[in-house]
Amino acid sequence: MKEFDFVIKAALKEDIGAGDVTTRFFVPLGTRFYGEMKAKDSGVVCGLGVVKRVFELAAPGSRVQVAIKEGSRIKKGDVLFVNTVKDRDYLEIAYAALRTGKIGKCIVAATDSMIDKLGADEIRKLVGFSDVYISNVDELERLTQTEITDNPSLARAMDKVRDMQLSGSRDGKKPHVYVTFGENGAAVMDTSGNVFYQPTMNFQSRGPLAPRIVNTNGCGDAFAGIAATLEASGFPTLEILDYANCAGQICTQHNGASGNFLATPEKISEFKKQYSSSPIKMYDRPQQDFIGGIIVNCRFD
Repeated sequence: MKEFDFVIKAALKEDIGAGDVTTRFFVPLGTRFYGEMKAKDSGVVCGLGVVKRVFELAAPGSRVQVAIKEGSRIKKGDVLFVNTVKDRDYLEIAYAALRTGKIGKCIVAATDSMIDKLGADEIRKLVGFSDVYISNVDELERLTQTEITDNPSLARAMDKVRDMQLSGSRDGKKPHVYVTFGENGAAVMDTSGNVFYQPTMNFQSRGPLAPRIVNTNGCGDAFAGIAATLEASGFPTLEILDYANCAGQICTQHNGASGNFLATPEKISEFKKQYSSSPIKMYDRPQQDFIGGIIVNCRFD
């Protein structure tokens, strides 16, 4: 694909220029990022060799793995390739791609390590580009500078993230905000600003032989992975909350969240059949409390 180098270099020069000053200032040397490119619609894949060459030229040392053969038929949400890029280069490429307006959906999982390495201001900038935000409650507190002690302060912090998303430069966004609370479950704010909360299953109430929590590592990652995947696939918001919550709880029953312990649709269906799932409650802003109870039927059965 080197025959296209002159075109790629010209495009990079126009889009990136001297680089992103904020990124160069905040992102420490040695930081490595991971990203995926997914199909926005069904069709036949073509041109991945050129895409791979873009990263080779823009970020020397990056590793790009093509996940599907050229000429293959694809559907919306299919992963076309994954890339891991060292240092600040990935953010500059990401910003350039986001500014084209051709990215289907931008998902930001704001972790403590990201905030530590990049700085809260840089993460807020990324959130401004995003359609979907995912973090735990402690990370939400850091990013929004909000002390979350009750339902109203949680809603205010989620409102702040939604305001960041809506104030960004990308048009047509339908922002979602997901927040996890460890063993206490998770919440989501939908595109209309409604907040929903779902507690985890109370296994102990099932008696002395109920499933035990043997692992807490990777549960948030399991939640985020399922939430991001289903968001990219266009699932309804409350289904995503329910399935992602199930994925995190499945992770607690195994020593890991990958390989045979990955929360597949089959495992989520099996979990819901065996243990059901907690009702989802909606936040009533005047009452400052979560009320009602919505049960999500599993489409994976």
